Amino acid sequence: MNFNHCYSLLVVALPGELPADDMRFNEAVEKYTMAVAPRKKRNTQRLDQEIGGRLIRYFDGKSLQTITSKDIAAYRDYRLQQVGPSSVIQDLSFLPCMYRLARIEWGRDVNDPDAEIRRPLALRGKVCWPRPSPTLPPRPVLKRCLLRQWR
Repeated sequence: MNFNHCYSLLVVALPGELPADDMRFNEAVEKYTMAVAPRKKRNTQRLDQEIGGRLIRYFDGKSLQTITSKDIAAYRDYRLQQVGPSSVIQDLSFLPCMYRLARIEWGRDVNDPDAEIRRPLALRGKVCWPRPSPTLPPRPVLKRCLLRQWR
């Protein structure tokens, strides 16, 4: 073995640098929104930018490979304290799409940590107000929607 061959086997990233097959999370979110947003409607573009901004603020300074399922579960629990389960599900659905694009189109060697966590359960019904009755006080009734029941 010559020196150059041994040196190429020992090359690792310096503390401030990332390996060649990794990417900073904020760069990945920006690249994802630039690649995918033009194909979506305006409101969906705005929503993706808001979700991406929240994720960047939470996972600031991390790379795609260093984010674990524990980190995403902590984000899920943090977000559930602020908003309802359907908003958290919407936030979490951003991650697999971005990781899939990073793996397939950008050639990054990353696994989606989101696949290993439990998602919060969304309410599968809607609150309907029955017609007022002269004898009973009005109260909400949970009505199951047949279309939403089979997701």
